[in-house]
Amino acid sequence: MIRKTTALKLAAAIVVAFMLCLLIERSVPVPSSLELVRKAYAEDSAHSTSKSRKSRKSRRKSKHSKPKVEEHELPKAIGAGTAGHEEFNADLERPEGIDAVLVLDSSRSMTRTDPKRLRDQGARLFLRFLTKEDRLAVIRFDREDEVVADLADVNTRNLRSIDQAIGDIKAEGNFTNLQKPLETALELLRKKGRKKATKAVILLSDGKLDPHPEDGTHEEVSDQLFGVDLPGYQRDNIRIYTLALSSAADKELLNKLAKETGALHWYTPDADTIHKKFSDLFLALKKPQVMEMKGGGFTIDESVREATFYITREKRGGAEIRLLDPKGAVITSTTLPIGVKWFKGDDFDVVTVDAPEPGNWKVEGIDKPEGFATLLTDLKLQVRWPEKTALAVGDRIMVAARLTEKGEVFEAPDLTNVLSYVYKVEEAEGGETKLSGVLNDKGKDGDETKGDNIYSATIHVDFEGDLRAIVGVAGPTFTRQQQLLFSAKGAQVELVLEEADEFAKRPERFKITIANELVRLRDLKVQLIAQTEDAEHPLAIETERDRTSRTEYYVDPQLLEVGEYELFAQVTGTNKGEKEEFASSRLEYTGTGKKEPEVVEEPVVAYIIVLTLTVLWSAGLGYLFLVKKPVGKEAQVAKLKAYEHPEELLARLEQVKETASETKRKAGDSDKMLTDVEALASGKVPEMGASSGAEANSTDVEDSDAEAADGSASEEPAEEPVEDS
Repeated sequence: MIRKTTALKLAAAIVVAFMLCLLIERSVPVPSSLELVRKAYAEDSAHSTSKSRKSRKSRRKSKHSKPKVEEHELPKAIGAGTAGHEEFNADLERPEGIDAVLVLDSSRSMTRTDPKRLRDQGARLFLRFLTKEDRLAVIRFDREDEVVADLADVNTRNLRSIDQAIGDIKAEGNFTNLQKPLETALELLRKKGRKKATKAVILLSDGKLDPHPEDGTHEEVSDQLFGVDLPGYQRDNIRIYTLALSSAADKELLNKLAKETGALHWYTPDADTIHKKFSDLFLALKKPQVMEMKGGGFTIDESVREATFYITREKRGGAEIRLLDPKGAVITSTTLPIGVKWFKGDDFDVVTVDAPEPGNWKVEGIDKPEGFATLLTDLKLQVRWPEKTALAVGDRIMVAARLTEKGEVFEAPDLTNVLSYVYKVEEAEGGETKLSGVLNDKGKDGDETKGDNIYSATIHVDFEGDLRAIVGVAGPTFTRQQQLLFSAKGAQVELVLEEADEFAKRPERFKITIANELVRLRDLKVQLIAQTEDAEHPLAIETERDRTSRTEYYVDPQLLEVGEYELFAQVTGTNKGEKEEFASSRLEYTGTGKKEPEVVEEPVVAYIIVLTLTVLWSAGLGYLFLVKKPVGKEAQVAKLKAYEHPEELLARLEQVKETASETKRKAGDSDKMLTDVEALASGKVPEMGASSGAEANSTDVEDSDAEAADGSASEEPAEEPVEDS
């Protein structure tokens, strides 16, 4: 009874101890292995005493401490602070005329690249866009260069001579020396260019820099071009617009010439679309008042003094284009009324109308007409756009616009609510819209001053390539536009959201990758900028650099509170004493706040019941073992029973005795063995010499075999027991 009570007490104690452990485990959180490692790491760092170790300790501490999240003042957008009325008025005072030099490749390869001389039509198209305020010169080049048309006004009289000079250029040269014509064009503009005119060079080529050996090696001519001529262009603020015609052209060299002078570079694999490149060139160089074709026509208002319609065909040649004025009169290239000029190309038509009739001018005769109109008007849309034509993904730029009428700010309070200022950014080639929005005069979203009749917006460049920005205003009876061409190169900073990796046990995180050249910046700082719609200032979140890479940084999304965010990565640093800033494209993100560890609802009651039953079962087994088995020396020492002869063996021996022969004979080996077996059966140990004694008395045949066996057993030594055969 005592043993049973003890076992039950033991089982009850085990159950109580288990329940206490379970309660403690649920109330006290157990640190994860990662937390234990970090704790050990921090304790190890805290015990360092040397200066170098203290320095490393502080760096480690900063890495493992919570990143800073603080309000951030965004850097000014490119162009900010330069879009007031003073800057706009200064633009009005600038002469609208340009002094341009057209530099055309006349090497023999042009006969293969452009056998139909479509470049001539493109150049003549460019001429038709120019006005009497502009001047133009033409230079041809191969090994040598030649001025085929001197710098002269673009008027009706000179227009024909310039057309003739372009058509007379023969493609017969065997070399392509770009340096000589650019040097000649620079000297021409320095000597004959007007002081206040906008100066530019338009270079068209289908080949690479390939000078004649007598003119120097490629390296020598290239050094002259970039070491002497190009700095001269930069000092005199003369831009070099370049057009690469064919895949064999040195696009890298031509692009560099344009970029280094603040101009643009175009590339076309063949001459079929060259007229579109020349129209883009005109828009970039002159920045005219533009109207897009809508609904197969143009709506002209009363303020327009002259309109030039540029209409492209879908198919070369094609049907005759007809232009219908607002009164329904039909105008064609062969029936021109007074005040209308018509230039017909293979792929396009250009029609200039003096004092056009206000109303809707329709284009007929072709399917899906495309194009635009340039306007000479007293009602002008002025646009402020950064002078930089080469931007980068991540740049923030400011665009501003205002209307003027005869040089004065257009103020019409009754039209304020009906005027619509908009912008659109699209691909220069395909026309795919990348971004669109509105400009405002409310003193927010990029607008600097409320109610000053200057409408503004901040644009984020989140895409790369050759792009076109269209800024326009629409009123009840008029529309005005300006088209601005620019390029955006790839981002120096990239921001992505990496999804959680369950296999690697890595949570969701933001990854920021910077270009290798940014690693060299002094005082390098990489931050994640988070902007909400209602916050006055965005948040700047400190990043943590990857230990195995110098270009990768990470941010925990849980640092962002609940809300909708517009994110981008920002990199700042200094290079040669000047501060530089770079940014990534934007990323939309919905913040969910800090996530608490998931609590798994465990079936505690079931655990207790199952474990209680298990413990009771184990206790019962223990009780049975303790009660049924003796405890003490008796249980520890095993007793051995005396050996008992098998009944079968004894019966066999008796049978042998009964059948034994009574005739006296000499004892043999089998008799000796039998004697030993009987001795063993009777419990006696055979002695040495027993067999010999039996042999000596073998003549006594009257003694029984049993007696002989007994006598030998007492005298012979013990032998190994013999098993019953």
